[in-house]
Amino acid sequence: MISTVTSSPQDGTRQLVSEPETSRAWWFLGALIIVRNPENSPRTPAVIDMTFPPGGFAPLHMHAEIDDNFLMLEGEFAVRSGDDTFLARAGSFVSLPHGVAYTTRVVGSTNARMVVIHNEDNFVSLLESIAVPATELRLPREGEENIDMSKLMQLCEELRMPVMGPPMDEDEAQAIAQRDAQVSA
Repeated sequence: MISTVTSSPQDGTRQLVSEPETSRAWWFLGALIIVRNPENSPRTPAVIDMTFPPGGFAPLHMHAEIDDNFLMLEGEFAVRSGDDTFLARAGSFVSLPHGVAYTTRVVGSTNARMVVIHNEDNFVSLLESIAVPATELRLPREGEENIDMSKLMQLCEELRMPVMGPPMDEDEAQAIAQRDAQVSA
């Protein structure tokens, strides 16, 4: 699963390489989540590749102790963090502060993909506890994931990333996208 290369036998250092097809992957809330940390390597920082379908979302939640940092690779996300709203596009780097509730929703007709970097492994622990292991590196089809929402809420609370409400709705996401499109035009 891991390619290990000894870069210097004298100092014992090694390089760990993780390829997409050998990384651990889950289906979670309609998304494909790939943890890029090689198995048996340090779990932090956690490097997480996430792909969401059109309309995909994260519910209103917060991380009590970590800032949520991500680099948008493809697509667009409408984001509401506290009282602020904005559109994150491919190439955008977003840092959402700890202790502030936020929600996101994919806008447009294409998937959105991001790489998330966390300095703790709570989200990875959540995936290991409740998400469905992906049998292929693709978005889940209807019926392939069946997550117990009450268990999810309990786990999120225990892991200090409580769900605080529903995701932003499609109308709010479209309004953010239209407003930001006019501002950048």
